[in-house]
Amino acid sequence: MNRTTTTQALKTELAWFTKANYFALALIIFLAGFFVFEDRGHHRNLYYLLIFLPIAYLVITKRLPGAFNHKLPWVIVACFLGFTAASALWSSVSLADDAYDMIRYFLLVMSFLLLIVTVICDSHWTVERILLYSVLLVAAIAFATLLIHYQNNPFPYSRVPALSRHGEVQTLGANMYGVFATASLVLLLQPSTRRSLAPAYLIALAVSASILLAFLVLAQTRGAILALAVTLTILLALHRSWKTLVCIALALVLVSVSVELWGSIRGFLERGAGARPAIWADAWRQVLEAPCFGQGRTAEFELDTGSKIYGHPHNVVLYLLLQTGFFGLSLWLICTTYFLLTAYKIGARRRNWLLLSLMVFGVIAMLFTSRDFLRSPNTTWLLYWLPVGLIIGAQINRAMTARANRRVGALQNTGE
Repeated sequence: MNRTTTTQALKTELAWFTKANYFALALIIFLAGFFVFEDRGHHRNLYYLLIFLPIAYLVITKRLPGAFNHKLPWVIVACFLGFTAASALWSSVSLADDAYDMIRYFLLVMSFLLLIVTVICDSHWTVERILLYSVLLVAAIAFATLLIHYQNNPFPYSRVPALSRHGEVQTLGANMYGVFATASLVLLLQPSTRRSLAPAYLIALAVSASILLAFLVLAQTRGAILALAVTLTILLALHRSWKTLVCIALALVLVSVSVELWGSIRGFLERGAGARPAIWADAWRQVLEAPCFGQGRTAEFELDTGSKIYGHPHNVVLYLLLQTGFFGLSLWLICTTYFLLTAYKIGARRRNWLLLSLMVFGVIAMLFTSRDFLRSPNTTWLLYWLPVGLIIGAQINRAMTARANRRVGALQNTGE
């Protein structure tokens, strides 16, 4: 091989890596970072360095034209995020600082969606492949977390902390693990995945799913488990796989009985509804004080249950009502409905319900927790914006493929 050929081969290899693999690998590393970094600032800085700056460069140099081929989803997302950012105007204490934060958060969320769309449309990384490697990595982190926790705590009575960086709010970490537990189970139940994956990958995926399910049970977070149960029921109904549903139900009964014999499920159930009804009642009272446009994105809430003051209502609908009122909630409902319907259409066309399952899980899980949609990397990025980005990417990729096929057909007809 001469020097010229070697140089050309090297350039080809580097071009393949930068276009096809860099953002995909950066995305997987960033997703794993949610479960690794105890300091939120380190995770955010990693995102700035590995993802935001390269994406910003590509946008400025107009090298992402395909990402905006289908404008409607971007308009819907921008309207929701834009109004949420604008709501800071009527709750701001320091308008200059808050305006800077709102612009920064808006660009961060939009760049995250652009990252996902770029990976799906401009590389050989499919949605299934991205989620497969992410599941394997997150399951390894979950397994390590379980080992570390139960070295010094009784198994299985001690409730495993979902994330040390979110230790004060147990549900957040468990919900994030639930995203990948959902992905692992859907991939296993999907016939196309079972046909395309090598046996070694299928075994690794099954082990990962088992680890993530065990983690959710040992974390004793009912919101994530309920969201997963509803999502699986919908998935199996769409597949019309009632035999599989019965088998899973029996397996869950056996697991529950086994854990009951150890005694930990009793405490899991005896916690009851907790303080949520009182929190929701006081939140609704405050919603009625500013029903149309809410108290604003930067408002601080004090929800009094009689025994404790809470800063958030543990429910995404009430949280949006408090922040942005019925107008902001309407925009979120439009956004959510659009992406649920789009995910259903994609699933019905391909007989692949992965995107719909992730979207359904995220929406249900958020009914029991509340986090800002317009923020630097937080739980909502996994529960909501990750499925939204995957749906936009699949939608645009299909449009680009159809356009390319029409162009090829036209050229063939011209040649004839």
